[in-house]
Amino acid sequence: MVRRLKAAAVAAAGTAAALAAAALLSGCGTAGASTTGVSSDTSVEMIAGTQNSSFYLSMECGAAQEARRLGINLTVVAPQKFTAADQIPLVRGVIVGNPDALIISPASPTALDQDLTVAEENDTKIILADTSVTDRNVGASRITSDNAAGGRIAADNLGRMLGGQGSVAVVTAPDGGPAATARSTAFRLEMAARYPGIRLLAVQNDKSGDAYDARQLVAADVKAHPDLAAVLGLTANATQGAIAAISKAHKQGVVKVATFDASPLQMTWLDTGAVALAVAQEPEAEGADAVVQAVSAIADRKVTPEVTTPMIAITRQNMNQASIKPYIYDGTCVSSLRGYMTSGD
Repeated sequence: MVRRLKAAAVAAAGTAAALAAAALLSGCGTAGASTTGVSSDTSVEMIAGTQNSSFYLSMECGAAQEARRLGINLTVVAPQKFTAADQIPLVRGVIVGNPDALIISPASPTALDQDLTVAEENDTKIILADTSVTDRNVGASRITSDNAAGGRIAADNLGRMLGGQGSVAVVTAPDGGPAATARSTAFRLEMAARYPGIRLLAVQNDKSGDAYDARQLVAADVKAHPDLAAVLGLTANATQGAIAAISKAHKQGVVKVATFDASPLQMTWLDTGAVALAVAQEPEAEGADAVVQAVSAIADRKVTPEVTTPMIAITRQNMNQASIKPYIYDGTCVSSLRGYMTSGD
């Protein structure tokens, strides 16, 4: 049995670090550090995207469970906001602490490159999870959802729900990055190929990222296109705005709403019928895969440079099935896995 380690908070350099929640996650598992080629005092730090996100809490759960199984130390910190400015002080704290590996979900494809490179030069292995950076020289492994597959899943399921007829609007948000581009591009290509009777409206960008502005965009589509049959929101705010616009126009059930991700709020929308389809990622698998790749990198074993995790369609009809549960962003396991949580003033 791997020895149980006490929880510890991590102090990161910079004023923003005090805003992060930190916890050490480890314990007894079915496998030990001795079987992985690393020692029991191996240290892995994880900088999650943001605090209080059901997606990132679920990713933390997967990472924590895998770390406990492997018998290694995992410390998790997260900024209050998903911005490079909030993450940079945490990365610099990692440089000072010099753990064996860092798992990070970068908020910017370029702004963290310099600091991540310094960390690598100090022999901290970098694993990029969920999001990534443009510089291909940074990071031993990149773990992300199969976003193109997610776009195809959305098209296949929504097209079938619509019987291959009507107009479909797509609302995205600023800074969606490569993931949003991959999803929307694959969605449009798949819909055009499989359901030629569906007319795809031009993708609209909710430039503020606000639900109110998304509502205005969808309201305009409802008015301009009497045959509008569905709206795909690429973010939760875009989806919320679409729901509000459709409700105000008394088009509930007439215009279907699809969304990406499976937060508790999005599952409530699905359960009440406000949303007909959610295409979900598997953040727990991303977290677990990131720990596996980190340990392989530390042990100088073969690392998989690119790891993709599946996406799945969730509807009101299947949302309570056991096979769907891993794709719903719960995050409640964190409380049982953390020794304790601290937060700065």
